[in-house]
Amino acid sequence: MNAYRFAALVRRELWERRWFIRTWLILSGLLIVCGLAGLTLVGFFSKAFSIRVQPQITHPGGGIVFLALASIFGTILLLRLTVYFLHTLHDDRMDRSYVFWKSLPVSDTATVASKVFAGLIVVPLIAWVCLIVTGILLLFLLSLATSFLGHHFWGSFWAFGPLVSVWFYLAVAFILLPLWIFPLFAWMLLCSAWTNQWRRRSPFFMALGVPVVIIILEPLLLGTHLFSRWLGHLFSPLGQMFSLVRGHEVSMTRRWLELTHLPAHAEFWLGGLVGLAFIAGAIYFRHRSESSR
Repeated sequence: MNAYRFAALVRRELWERRWFIRTWLILSGLLIVCGLAGLTLVGFFSKAFSIRVQPQITHPGGGIVFLALASIFGTILLLRLTVYFLHTLHDDRMDRSYVFWKSLPVSDTATVASKVFAGLIVVPLIAWVCLIVTGILLLFLLSLATSFLGHHFWGSFWAFGPLVSVWFYLAVAFILLPLWIFPLFAWMLLCSAWTNQWRRRSPFFMALGVPVVIIILEPLLLGTHLFSRWLGHLFSPLGQMFSLVRGHEVSMTRRWLELTHLPAHAEFWLGGLVGLAFIAGAIYFRHRSESSR
């Protein structure tokens, strides 16, 4: 596969779905506006009522700001990726944009692979960059707010070592966690390609309906709950990003160990094989639907 052509396909995904970038810019803008409003209120009340912070008050480091933001950005990221993988191949068929792209010397495999790469790698990295920039600005506003209250936390808030550790941790988390649930995203992509042949059927109902049917029928027919337990195990690592309390209680060393152990699990690689099988199915149905139009 030509690297330049593949990069052009990835850029095409970003160009056609500009909400990839707009979502994070809007979210960052809203959070910064809220931070400015909070800073204004702190400045007003500290001056009007002479509110001051006692010097002996302890406080968390600046990294907790980024961990808290990660829960917000991570939730939006998973929702956006779900919508993207459910509709990307389906929408290409519905708006007939595939007619133009099929006229170019680009294979179905390269097209689908570019969508997977854009969703699992490029979009999480864009979200991570916006998270870091937003966190730096909010941390600066927080530092100003504490200054208004008569105490300077600049040194501890901006301790470079802990901040860099959190930044790299979040970068790895934003890549590894979508890869961990790659089988689900690949299943959504398969549903997106499969339902192209029925224009009025949404891929959402198929993507959700089949797992629900399996969850209901498995205990009735086999007396087991293997599929539901596998789904629960698949989502369990996401809790380490979405729990704000653990930002205080769990050290970054512990967080790194939990995160880096994900590729050591057999489920990570077995899930990858299952996901690749679903991707192969998506390529087949995309080629079949477009060849028989």
